[in-house]
Amino acid sequence: MGAFRHKGFIPWDDDLDICMTRDNYNKAWEILPEELKKYNIYINEPNPQRIAISIWKAGLILDIFPVDNVDVRTVKDLNDLKDRLIAYRSYYKKHRNDTPKSLKSAKEKIIGPESSDNPIWYHNVECGTSGLAYDNSMIFPLKVIEFEGYKFYAPNDCHRYLTKMYGNYMNFPRNGVLHHHGSGGQNITENSKKHNVDMDKFIDELKQYKI
Repeated sequence: MGAFRHKGFIPWDDDLDICMTRDNYNKAWEILPEELKKYNIYINEPNPQRIAISIWKAGLILDIFPVDNVDVRTVKDLNDLKDRLIAYRSYYKKHRNDTPKSLKSAKEKIIGPESSDNPIWYHNVECGTSGLAYDNSMIFPLKVIEFEGYKFYAPNDCHRYLTKMYGNYMNFPRNGVLHHHGSGGQNITENSKKHNVDMDKFIDELKQYKI
C-alpha cells in the first residue's frame, strides 16, 4: 500500500512489510542469519511465521511474511478454502512445536497440495488467517513499483490486490497507526534521536554493504 499509494512509506506507519513465496522464504532462512551478523543486524529465530529484522536504535524494522498456495483444482470454492485455512490455523496453534516435516504434511492434508501451474495464493496461516485468497494473475507476473526512489517488485495488479485486502484502500485512517514502540512507550521513529544515531551516515553505510 505504501509503494502503490504513497510511492514510499505510509506517513504514519513505522515499519516495512514484504512477502516472499514459501520456497524463497525458506531459502532466506538459510542465508540471512549468518549474513546479517556481519552487519550487527538482529534477526529472530527461524520459524514458519515471519522473518523479523530490526535495528532498534535506528528505529528500523522489516518483517518478511511467507505466501503459500494451494492447487485451485483441489478446493470447491473460496468458502471451502477459507474453512480449510481456519482448520489448519487451529491445528497449527496446538502443534506449532512439531517438526517442519510433520507440519508440512498436515498442511497439505488439511488445506491441499501446492501447485506450480494452477495455484491460488493466500497469506501464511501460521501468523493468522483472514481467509483471503488471490488468483495467480493478480500476483504474477510481478511488476516493478517505486518505493522511496528505488525499484521493487509488487503484485501484478496492485489495485485488485489491495481492494481485496482492505476494501477502499484510498481511505485514510482518522488517526495514525504506529504499532511498534520503544522503551518508555515512545514511537520507534524517535529511537535514532534517543540513541544519537546519525541516520544519513547510517544509510550511507548500509548502501556500501549492497545488501
